[in-house]
Amino acid sequence: MNWTFIDVGIALRAAASLFGNPCQSSWLNIGFLAPRPLNSATLLSGKRRETLAQKHIRANGRIYNPPLSDQSWSDDTLVELEFAPPNNNR
Repeated sequence: MNWTFIDVGIALRAAASLFGNPCQSSWLNIGFLAPRPLNSATLLSGKRRETLAQKHIRANGRIYNPPLSDQSWSDDTLVELEFAPPNNNR
């Protein structure tokens, strides 16, 4: 598998390459943007189901980091997002 860095600059690409790629190294975490703030994100693969620890949800619940380097999860693993209720004060 090849990993593509877009517009991050040669220095960051070189530094990141020392750790492999996000699918091989737990040192590199990729954040995925949720369309709305989350209460939780749960990984689903066959009968296996695991909710991500809260430390993997950040930026006010808008970004989540699934464990891409954890080879015990299938490439077909789904991520189920549970959205936080709307906040009328925003």
